Amino acid sequence: MKILFDGYIYNVQKEGGISRYFTNIIERLPDDCQPTVLVKKQNDRNYPKHQNINIIDSMPYRHGPYRLSNKVNRILRRNEISGKAYDIAHPTYYELSIETPISNYSCPVVVTVYDLIHEIYPKWLDQHGYHAQHVSDALQRADAIICISNATRLELIKYYPFVEKKCNVIHLAGTLSLPSKIDHNQISDPYILYVGGRASYKNFARLLKAYSYVKEQWKDLKLYIVGPQFNDTEYGYLDSEAVSDSIIHMGNVNDNTLASLYYSATAFVYPSLYEGFGIPPLEAMSCGGLVLASNTSSIPEVVGEAAILFDPKSIDNMVETILSLKDMSDATRAHYIQKGKERALMFSWERTAEHTLDIYRQIASCGTR
Repeated sequence: MKILFDGYIYNVQKEGGISRYFTNIIERLPDDCQPTVLVKKQNDRNYPKHQNINIIDSMPYRHGPYRLSNKVNRILRRNEISGKAYDIAHPTYYELSIETPISNYSCPVVVTVYDLIHEIYPKWLDQHGYHAQHVSDALQRADAIICISNATRLELIKYYPFVEKKCNVIHLAGTLSLPSKIDHNQISDPYILYVGGRASYKNFARLLKAYSYVKEQWKDLKLYIVGPQFNDTEYGYLDSEAVSDSIIHMGNVNDNTLASLYYSATAFVYPSLYEGFGIPPLEAMSCGGLVLASNTSSIPEVVGEAAILFDPKSIDNMVETILSLKDMSDATRAHYIQKGKERALMFSWERTAEHTLDIYRQIASCGTR
């Protein structure tokens, strides 16, 4: 089976959730598959590996004025999605590397929907509706749609009712496991851990407010943060809440350090208002961490009964949930950690890839449109 992946996401993400998703699928395709990935080649990117893979540069001509080179590249590579005999096309995002509509594909198309943030929080991410239009165009063209959770599927059908009959749910998975040697980072104080980006819907500001209240009753509790550097607004929050001395920003860390942080934390806290899936709680559980998580969107679907849930819009509830850790018995803690390990085993990239391949085979058998 010849599968074309438009690698737009590899152009715009050095490392991220969507690029990891496609890398995990492509690298697990069987030997009778021939994946082609169309990307703007960059030396600092980690592209998928497969014995039959073909990485094609979507911008091989890089001479002269940008408008001219862009036009030449579009002509040179347009036949990659319209003229060659691919069995399936699976674009990595709703936009394409060669700036041509998804409707130009001449083979069946699979589209993955990761979340509906642009619809639910347009004022934060899509004020002018440009992204929503790209999504709508891709959904119209798709022969099959993959949603990464049941919650995402329900939200998608709510906003785009016409997609219901071609929606399939295929869960994601985590990639972390606890290393044989734990790096305790010489941490002596108890700490809660936050991991990831801090866009508005991630609800970091409320967590910070809740933490400032928790500190009044739990003086030695620290807040460790893994992710990008603070911006000016966040520094302002830190100063206003007078907790900056108790917050340790780790920056971006390697997988072994992250796994050790999950394991050693008093708890990993996931306060997001909305997620299409939510991989960090799975990572924490697979590493033997205790998870406190929002009771919204896809998060309960992912964590099941293996995490302690709270209302992410209620600072009081967040404070209460974090403080409950202080007097938690060893037996209760062990119960949640064991449940978490069992829950994490229910998700695997092998299963994700296998079910995705089933979708490919199903719509490829129907031929071109």
